[in-house]
Amino acid sequence: ALQHGESSGPYHRARAVAAAAEAALDRVQGSLARAFFATSVASLWRAAAHLGRCLQVDPRALAEDEAKAHALEERGEESRKIDGILKSCEEELMQLCEICPLKSEVGSIICVWEAAS
Repeated sequence: ALQHGESSGPYHRARAVAAAAEAALDRVQGSLARAFFATSVASLWRAAAHLGRCLQVDPRALAEDEAKAHALEERGEESRKIDGILKSCEEELMQLCEICPLKSEVGSIICVWEAAS
């Protein structure tokens, strides 16, 4: 890691990107899209905090970044629920395709539709 105070420019740039993304969050239409975007912006804040730790930035600034990330993750909770539902659906579809005698990708899709109807 760099010595304290040597160069925190990359941290401040990462922080500016996270702040700009967070400012754009209110313009996202739809609650699910906003939840996914909030989770993504939280990752940007966490990345900035991680970079700041590597560069030995003032811990108070890093705590602020982590707090913003945590708050955005809470807003994105809906996306995690939906993600779980999608994974469950994917597993069920894969099981249906394994039963299907057709092995081609197109055949599997046809099989899923036939099995679902």
